[in-house]
Amino acid sequence: MVFISDFPLELLLQTFSRLVLKSIIKARGVCQLWRCTILEADTHPTRQQLLRLYNELLDTEPFIRSRPHFLDTTLPFNRQEYLDSLLSQMVATGIPPIFPAAFEIFIIEWPAAAAFDSIWPGIPFEWKKKDGDFRRRGWNFLNYIPPQLFEL
Repeated sequence: MVFISDFPLELLLQTFSRLVLKSIIKARGVCQLWRCTILEADTHPTRQQLLRLYNELLDTEPFIRSRPHFLDTTLPFNRQEYLDSLLSQMVATGIPPIFPAAFEIFIIEWPAAAAFDSIWPGIPFEWKKKDGDFRRRGWNFLNYIPPQLFEL
């Protein structure tokens, strides 16, 4: 019988360095050895930052309190089509079609169930009735499907 602790550390480090964010999050829950070893793996710096953000979020009261709302309102979307749509708009308007790596990794790899502060394409704006008229509440400019570029 082979145990996780029997794997050479170098093999674990190489394996962990190739994982996407969701897999890293899941692998950290396997055992204490993996939890510690993942921190030592040569993962992309953005994945490391997103993992730190994920870990910080999990323990905050606003994040915990917001789970029912976000889990009920988050809609699935094709992440690659979302990025491709942005790229095609960039080309059409003469903007160089390049994303910061951090944005692309965030859109492709961030767990939708960990959406926070309405910063996720699958979370719609909320509509609030005010003075007899419905108005958008919030500022989630990532929520447009297909996405829309905005001029600054």
